[in-house]
Amino acid sequence: MTVRFPYLVFLIFAFGWHTSLSGQTRADDLAAWKVTGGLSADASRPGHAGGSSWKLEPGAVAELPLRDADASGEVTFWVFDDGTDSAGKTRYVGPQWGVKQSDGRTLALAICYAPYLAEKGSYTASDYTKTYFENLQYLDQRKPGKWTKWTIRFDPQEGASIFINDKKSRFDWNKRQAKGFSSLVLIGSSPKGSTKPQTLWVSDISYQLGGKMEAAPTPSPPPPPVLPESDPEAEGAVPKLVPREHPRLMFSQEDIPRMRAYYESDQGKVWRERMEKMLGSCRAPSKEDAVFVKPNNSGSDTDGQRQGFWRLPTVALHYVLTGDTTSRDKAIAYLQLFNSLPDWQTSGERNSGMGSANIMLGAALAYDWLYHDLDPAFREQFREKLWEMARWQYHGGHLKKNPGLHYWQNDPANNHRWMRNAGMATAAFVSYTGDPSQDWLLQRVAEEIAYIAENLPADGTSHEGVGYFIFGTDHLAIFMTASDNVLGTNYLDQPFFENAVHYRLHASTSDLGNVLRYGDDSPGTTGFYGNVLTLSAAESGDPGIKGKVRDLVENAPTLMMYPWLSVIWDDPKLAIAATDNYETVALFPDVGVTYLRDTWGEEGVSAMFKCGPFGGYHLNHYRDKKKGNYINVAHDDPDANTFLLARGKTVLAETDGYSRRKASQNHNTILVNGMGQMSKGRPEGVVWTQPAVGETSMAEMAYLTAWQADGAVIAMEGEAAGSYLATKNKKSGQSRPGLDRYRRTFLWLDGNYILVLDDIRSPEPVEITWMIQSRQVEEQADGRFTLMADGESCPAQLVSDQSFTTAVIESPADNKGKPLGHRQLRATVDASAVRFASVYNIWNGEELTVELKNEGADRATVTVQSADFTDEWTWQAAPDAKVPSRLTGKRLKGPSVEGLPMTLQPYEFKPEPVML
Repeated sequence: MTVRFPYLVFLIFAFGWHTSLSGQTRADDLAAWKVTGGLSADASRPGHAGGSSWKLEPGAVAELPLRDADASGEVTFWVFDDGTDSAGKTRYVGPQWGVKQSDGRTLALAICYAPYLAEKGSYTASDYTKTYFENLQYLDQRKPGKWTKWTIRFDPQEGASIFINDKKSRFDWNKRQAKGFSSLVLIGSSPKGSTKPQTLWVSDISYQLGGKMEAAPTPSPPPPPVLPESDPEAEGAVPKLVPREHPRLMFSQEDIPRMRAYYESDQGKVWRERMEKMLGSCRAPSKEDAVFVKPNNSGSDTDGQRQGFWRLPTVALHYVLTGDTTSRDKAIAYLQLFNSLPDWQTSGERNSGMGSANIMLGAALAYDWLYHDLDPAFREQFREKLWEMARWQYHGGHLKKNPGLHYWQNDPANNHRWMRNAGMATAAFVSYTGDPSQDWLLQRVAEEIAYIAENLPADGTSHEGVGYFIFGTDHLAIFMTASDNVLGTNYLDQPFFENAVHYRLHASTSDLGNVLRYGDDSPGTTGFYGNVLTLSAAESGDPGIKGKVRDLVENAPTLMMYPWLSVIWDDPKLAIAATDNYETVALFPDVGVTYLRDTWGEEGVSAMFKCGPFGGYHLNHYRDKKKGNYINVAHDDPDANTFLLARGKTVLAETDGYSRRKASQNHNTILVNGMGQMSKGRPEGVVWTQPAVGETSMAEMAYLTAWQADGAVIAMEGEAAGSYLATKNKKSGQSRPGLDRYRRTFLWLDGNYILVLDDIRSPEPVEITWMIQSRQVEEQADGRFTLMADGESCPAQLVSDQSFTTAVIESPADNKGKPLGHRQLRATVDASAVRFASVYNIWNGEELTVELKNEGADRATVTVQSADFTDEWTWQAAPDAKVPSRLTGKRLKGPSVEGLPMTLQPYEFKPEPVML
């Protein structure tokens, strides 16, 4: 490595430095460095200007002293990044290069890894004394494979700045403590914490030393306190509380006899047994063991739920239902612990995170239920604590005064917001006394609840998937219940709560033991929350639906694990009835998802077809009204026009799980030139999906054009060309034009076959990749293949009007970063237009034959045959992006099918679910 340390230059004209520069030059001499570990010249890696570079091994540290005192100056490093991915999303610091003060404070540049940075690391800066993460700042995307010039400049009058290839970076000196430097440092990546620590190559180091630093970092003035001494005076009408003594949040004193009788009844047995099973763990931790208030602890949110939402309400309600004084004393011990703590969450958002919200919720409910058992002095003290914490939540969280990402405050559909609202609302409602100083916050709480209620989708769905619906809707229903009881609203009468139970039931496989999932749902899990389904079944007033929920509890035993809610919400007057006639087909239009099955039971066949935009239609309507307001679609997948198939609990046409790399290649859809679905200005393959940039509407990304049900024939059609925008990936060099059409028709002929028709068009020739995956995929000749999992199988055949090549590969689908091990069939075509037809016999394993015959550019005939029947489908292409294809089908030979002949009809969006 050629290390250039020139004789000192007075840069008076270049930098305006008016004090004489001091220091000394260093020859190209390793002896001048203080080295621990491996630092060597490497002739195999030529430096930026030729010659050898210096190679710093992982774990090595090299320091070049320049002077005794800290002062101004400029240092330049040429650094080669070979692109090693050392840690992915794990927090880890790669190799560093920078300067050091005489007191040990280091200002370093580094390749850094963290969940909030790019997947393969980012270029960052930090000035620190112990750990790099203590003062980290993001600088730039990583650009490996070349030499990069890094300059650290301490100007005596202007302060410090960092340049990348002579371009000033976003480095903000005023947020740092570095005041100059006395030496240079190179720090190798740590051998610990990474399976692939990175080697660092450096060349052409140069420096100029300046005089005393006159400027110093000017930090921003401290923000006002998160929690003001008092709130503003209320303006306008103040909500009036319904006159009612405690308890008043979830039930009244008059409801307790009914709840006690129900708890001891046969109907209440399932909840009684679960409640009694939990009692042993319901014990307040010591201050030292209270994880929810431990600083810098990633488990604080979980422990807040554990103590505040799972355990405290369980033991407090057990006392209400049974009079067990041991449970009462345990509940009071929880309140005494909470009262003794100055904060209810210190990690992340102080007193406005999910952990503190759940503590607030449990504390408010227990205070309400045990009101008459509390010592009056303690009771008043704790009431004040609850009011203080409700204020903390609103000021720190809803008003964004606490530092943080503020990801949950931007839209009304975020379940993390619902958790916080549940804590804030119950704490405010139970501690409000009517004092005028409290009126302003009461107004804000009531407005917040009304805002959420106004923006609930009527069909009871979640755009984030079934798992996130289960995770957040209990909390939503809690603060809606409390509002109805305390403020006299009627939010529980909304269609959302009536339809929520249908959504969760239909999202199940036919045996109720698995989930037909989308979004961030891990495979094989049915969730732990979900007691809101008890409320939803009660709201329906239908004994059959209540019976179906009880069937779900039996077949998904981890679901609805927090029984105190079901005891409160269930309606003992509503009987439990047999459910043989429950609907088998349902469309949930807000997210564009249809669930189908032939019957309910262990041997039932079920399917899902989904075609909708990120966020669903209701949330996108909200976003469009707000002119492109950021909405949280982090857990949505780029999966428009995907479908799933299952027999019993075994899913045969599979999808991904809680993916750390959200991409269309994980789903049963298509790629164009190797790329999948994206919103405008956003890449695919990210951990958290992001909405389109600017005011671009996402409502046109994907939508249904047709949906109908005639007897045994269910048909739907989706258009997803709006998810395949023109794009160019600078990093990979991939590019593509925007698709003109990606129309997929999904036909379900109950007991016969499933037929999928694809019409894909591009303004120029592209590589189109058609995909389907399962646990195992066995490929045969003539486009035939078999989907297999857990001893179940589904024979299928794929044909096209263009020649295509096929390959079975290991699927990229993952769950939390780990490959799921699926196999994926890919069919590839190079064309500007292609039509595919695929047929699936998931019922009896008999091979079917599908033929596709073109009759012009916009018309084709599709024939499906078995030994027993022949069906003919006339397929006329849609004239535009909104009108459905004209598809007519008839049976030429074989037993008749109810619903054939059939002609596909247009779909008109309606917010309510359609169930048959």
